[in-house]
Amino acid sequence: MKQSNQIGWAQVRAGIFIFLALLFIAGGVTIMGQKTKMFVTKGELQVVMADVAGLKIGAPVWLAGVDVGLVTDIQFDDPQKNNQVRIDLEVDRSSLKKIGSDSKITIKTRGLMGEKYVDITPSVSYSEKPPAVLYGTPVAKLDDVIQKAGTTF
Repeated sequence: MKQSNQIGWAQVRAGIFIFLALLFIAGGVTIMGQKTKMFVTKGELQVVMADVAGLKIGAPVWLAGVDVGLVTDIQFDDPQKNNQVRIDLEVDRSSLKKIGSDSKITIKTRGLMGEKYVDITPSVSYSEKPPAVLYGTPVAKLDDVIQKAGTTF
């Protein structure tokens, strides 16, 4: 049998198709990386609160109304001593410089479906290294508001 070293038109079309598919996949990964901030350096921050009010892992973190990170873990801080809950946050490293001990951290609700998110007010000062652990402010629950309204009326 005689083998041919010539490339056929079908092989050229297959090569072009594979090249364009790889190019399309690489473009998709780049675009998704920008939307999810995959290529932005991140730092970690821990917040301790008495109640997380239904916050879930993957919830967004906002600093002055700007989406800067997300919740990576929620667990009891020290269950043998107290009932406080520790929230681990992954925040853009550049945004960490505007978070300090005077920042107010609360859990708020967004939209009609009640999606929870962590809201952080920026610190007055600019610091290179944020505190290791911050303490959040308690969340007003609907039951408490209804009870106070009932006693008022």
